[in-house]
Amino acid sequence: MVSRLRDPRGVQDLRKLPLVEVTWWDAASDSRWKTFGDARAEAHDGLLENQTVGYLVKVGKHALTLAQTRSQNGKVSGDWSIPRRWIAKVVRK
Repeated sequence: MVSRLRDPRGVQDLRKLPLVEVTWWDAASDSRWKTFGDARAEAHDGLLENQTVGYLVKVGKHALTLAQTRSQNGKVSGDWSIPRRWIAKVVRK
């Protein structure tokens, strides 16, 4: 999974950045007023599974960083850092 990913630090051409889909767990919140019983009955158990697709920019010690957009002028935008402990799986696209 994450341990098998190579950090793309040597990539010079952004068209060669790996495109990946990361499935990860994140905290869920709800601002509605509800009874204690209703709060305990929530189906999501306080966590939600998410999928984020992006270009792999960095494989760090504690997180993966993805960029949502890359441009021809050598820049990236819309970066996400997802803590490694929260990641369930990573699939190359």
